[in-house]
Amino acid sequence: MYRLYFLIKTWILKQRLKYDCHRLSWGLCGVGFALAGFGVWSLVYSALIQNALYTIQYWFYSDWRPTFEFDREKFRYHFAFGFRLTLSALLNVLFNNIYSIVIGKRFAETTLGYYNRAESLKNLPINNVSTALNKVTYPLFAKFSDDDEKLRNAYRQVLKLVIFIVAPLICIMMIAAEPIIGLLLGEKWLPVVPYFQILALGALFNRYTTTI
Repeated sequence: MYRLYFLIKTWILKQRLKYDCHRLSWGLCGVGFALAGFGVWSLVYSALIQNALYTIQYWFYSDWRPTFEFDREKFRYHFAFGFRLTLSALLNVLFNNIYSIVIGKRFAETTLGYYNRAESLKNLPINNVSTALNKVTYPLFAKFSDDDEKLRNAYRQVLKLVIFIVAPLICIMMIAAEPIIGLLLGEKWLPVVPYFQILALGALFNRYTTTI
């Protein structure tokens, strides 16, 4: 319940293009506790401080306050919408992991390790771009929530931007796969190169809708 409170506040502020600035304080607290000799408890204390800073910050920057009222109509509306999103996310997780399950059943462990490493490298530019864009596109789409035509046009523009950024990055990584993997992972991971190049080639023709 405590975390649910400031999650609602977070999305309200994101709709208004306002973002939190507590992470620096949280990092400094973690380092401070570690230097003071608290050991692994530094992570616990810094996480508690992070949540406290969340709550204090969002209490002052957002005018939304929780109430004890239960609205059946709103529950039905949000449940119907959230149920579809949850089902879609579950199917997406199943689809993304089915390859690892099949490879792990039919091939050696090293083959599965090479595949998983190649998959994570392939997703690196996609995930970084999507993380940056999600913070901007969410409030943008929220403004057009009542206008389907504007929302559709905005979505097309963002999708074009994603492809324009991600596709060249994947091409560069695919061409220079050997030196990149040798630099990032070391010479022992060079057998990952052909796996990565095949997955990167497939990513060029993959859908990017899940990134935004």
